[in-house]
Parts: sequence; C-alpha cells; structure tokens
Amino acid sequence: MRGKEKTIKEQPNMTTQQIKNMGSLDIESILAVLQKLNRASQNKQASMRFEWTPAATERLLALKQDGYTYSEIGKKMGITKGAVRNKLYRIKQDNAQKAETSKEAATVKMTIIYENGILAVNDITINRKEV
Repeated sequence: MRGKEKTIKEQPNMTTQQIKNMGSLDIESILAVLQKLNRASQNKQASMRFEWTPAATERLLALKQDGYTYSEIGKKMGITKGAVRNKLYRIKQDNAQKAETSKEAATVKMTIIYENGILAVNDITINRKEV
C-alpha cells in the first residue's frame, strides 16, 4: 500500500480515474488523494474568479443603464447575479463616499457688497479639490 501512496504523492497531476484504477488504498493513501483533490478544487476556484477591469465595469454599468436585470447581466458577462449585485453595490458605496468627500473639500468664495441699503453678491467662486 505504501507504493500507491508514494505514487500519488510523486504524481500530483494524476487524474481521478488513474487513482481509481490503482485499486484499494489504505487510510493514509486516501488522505493523500483527498488532499490532492482539495488542492485541485481550490486551484479551479481561484482560476474562475472574475477580474473587474475598467472595461468590464463600464459594460456592467451600460447593461444596467439599458434596463437589464442582475441575472441577465450575469448571463451576458459570464458571472453570477450575486457578483453583479455586489459590484453595483460597491460602485454605489464608492460614489457616495466620493460625493461626501468632495462636499468637505469644496470652498466657496464670494464678494458681498452693501450699498445704499442694498445687499448684493458678486464674484462667486466654488473650488473643489479632487480627492
């Protein structure tokens, strides 16, 4: 049985069918097989993650603007509706945070003139700092 375990450890790219063809295995060999399958599953999940590039984000926003549902957008982009919902939520949060920050960074300058009992405002300037 040790030979089978050694074979599994030395050949990490063995297919499930190749492992099945080896016949019965002891507990240590079974654990080695399970670890191998777990690593393969994690690698597959990592490679399936969607990367939100600027182009993908623009496409998402355009599809949403066109009235598509989360599910429809997900199907068109090859992602889940949960990924669509989460990204739109994060965009909304980022925009709200930027709006709040830009309010704090705005400065207003104005000239107030008082002549003959008349109050007038001249030269209003609003400066916003990009944050």
